[in-house]
Amino acid sequence: MALSTAAAIRDRIAVLIEAITPDVLAADPFLRHRDEGDFRTWVDANPAASLRRFQVRAMTGREEVIGSTGTYERIRREFDVLVAYPVDNRARATYEGGALASTDDLIESDFRQLEYSVGQRGNSIGTYQDIATVAATSEDYDPAGAPVRIARKTLVIEFTRSLP
Repeated sequence: MALSTAAAIRDRIAVLIEAITPDVLAADPFLRHRDEGDFRTWVDANPAASLRRFQVRAMTGREEVIGSTGTYERIRREFDVLVAYPVDNRARATYEGGALASTDDLIESDFRQLEYSVGQRGNSIGTYQDIATVAATSEDYDPAGAPVRIARKTLVIEFTRSLP
């Protein structure tokens, strides 16, 4: 039951994101924030080093049981993926527009890959009781904008686990 807890799924999401080779600026990989302090504080203090630095958080609250067979139960849980993007001209060589517009385009490209890697092929594997799939996603951006944008994708994951 490798993916039967929220913590295991959170950790699996992080591993899958780290394995992505970005289509744009491929030499700048996704790097996991090691949770040694507040993510936003670290990003604000290190804007030049924050490109694609990310954090995966299981949302607070209870897991929602959406079905049970008496042997297994199906759980729904939300996870936030936060990714930092400094608003500079790194993506300008690939995209038209200024620093902010090219950063938006980079975020869109990265999140398309992230959703595919985590959702469509990343966790949809294993035996029946190990299956965890992305049921829905949404995303938004930090409205403050500069010097670093924090992009957030919320993944609604459904997974199955054995009942005790």
